[in-house]
Formats: sequence, structure tokens, C-alpha cells
Amino acid sequence: MDHLRDVERQRLQALVARDMATAQRLHADDYVLITPRGAALTKRISPDGTFSAQCWHTDCYRRDPNAGWQAVWSQATAIVP
Repeated sequence: MDHLRDVERQRLQALVARDMATAQRLHADDYVLITPRGAALTKRISPDGTFSAQCWHTDCYRRDPNAGWQAVWSQATAIVP
């Protein structure tokens, strides 16, 4: 379990740092993100515009025999004050 937490930290750090090589490695080819607005984004789509909100995130990983742990699905839900 600690290893998977480390992978999640690496993935988030890569996204913040725009480290595309690490982000590519830690996201499965069929990765999907469901945004707070309900849009489904894949690993290959760059979103247009920006969206700023505090969100809860749910992430689903699977262990690929060759690539190791990879994110396959995420959902961001906006926290409404």
C-alpha cells in the first residue's frame, strides 16, 4: 500500500511540474479523467481554458505487468462551500 501511495505522489508531482515523461509513464493509455463539470478527458486530450476549484479526487489504479502501477480513471468533484 505504501508503494501505491508513493506512485500517487510521483504522479501528482509530475502533473504540477509538467513532467510529461513521468506523467505519461504513470497514466495508462486508456486513462480517463471526469472533471468537476462532467467532461471526460483522455490521456491524449489537452484541456482548453482553466478551471479553479477545491476538489475531492478519486483515482483508480491498475498494475500492468510491464509498466507497473498506472492511473486508469480519475474523478474530480468540486467542494462547494
